[in-house]
Amino acid sequence: MFKWFLDMPIDAKAFGATTFTKNRGRLLEHEVADLFFAEVVAQAKLRRYVSSEHFSVDGTLLEAWASHKSFKPKDQPPTGPSDPPLVAGKNVEANFHGEKRSNKTHESTTDPEARLARKSMATPAKMCFAGHLLMEHRNALIVDVELTQADGYAERGAARGMLGRLPKMARRRTVAADKAYDTAGFVADVRAMGFTPHIAPNTTRQRSTIDGRTTRHRGHVSSQRIRKRIEEPFGWAKTIGGGRKLRYKGRAEQRLVQDDHRHLQPDPDHRPRRRHGLNRTERRHGGPTTGQRGGPTTDEGASHHWRTSASTTETADEVNQSAGERSGANFPHPASPNSLR
Repeated sequence: MFKWFLDMPIDAKAFGATTFTKNRGRLLEHEVADLFFAEVVAQAKLRRYVSSEHFSVDGTLLEAWASHKSFKPKDQPPTGPSDPPLVAGKNVEANFHGEKRSNKTHESTTDPEARLARKSMATPAKMCFAGHLLMEHRNALIVDVELTQADGYAERGAARGMLGRLPKMARRRTVAADKAYDTAGFVADVRAMGFTPHIAPNTTRQRSTIDGRTTRHRGHVSSQRIRKRIEEPFGWAKTIGGGRKLRYKGRAEQRLVQDDHRHLQPDPDHRPRRRHGLNRTERRHGGPTTGQRGGPTTDEGASHHWRTSASTTETADEVNQSAGERSGANFPHPASPNSLR
């Protein structure tokens, strides 16, 4: 897969591990991963695979490359030259039972940016970072990623940032989330940003800020059903992608997405590759199908593999006319500000 991505022959000699190690700084400096992720999202938007109105946010804890033994008091004096040296290669014992430890008074000597956090009262606390995703609802594609410190407020803060980086729209949109986002401050903020909060009501220890005016609508039920798909990328990253325990120190090297990629605009001269001919379903119906998830869409100057009709009740003449336009030389220009919505 790596050789195919770099357009290398299957029998070509691949790069060694030291090559990646020496060039890691250059990849971070030039934000290669950020630009790659931005290009993938831009292509999905140009082809209308991404919804511009319905989203979900969620977060998870990612174990940092630091242990409990490195979590020491901040005011502890550093080891001096007069202190007895540690035995080489020995895992020194440390007994911190009964000691009150918190992020205010303690800090990891291995990774100072890691924070002691736990997912629930039934799970042990570990040195962690907080990972966040923003997912659209049409095809459950990830449109934004964020990594922050696990300070207890990171989920809602990162959600505000990711929603604020979306293109502005006059039409009101929706954002789904679990009951951890059911706070008065977060609900008020997303409403002010033009989003309707389709959040799961939290009625365990407090009065929910989401009442029947929101939960009575069918859209709230649909958003809560689709929202659960955001757990799939988290599960893949932890079980298959090896992201359950991070392998680098510091937040800068862990992050996949930086701020610069959110301002990336499509190349106005870019024209996606046209799809020649019709598939089996299109030949049977005499034209392009509009049964794509999310419903039919109109052109509005945006890019797509083919032109789609404004409604599903078009006549056969209109279908034939649109098919003739597809075969002509004057194909509509793909790039448009509306295509990033």
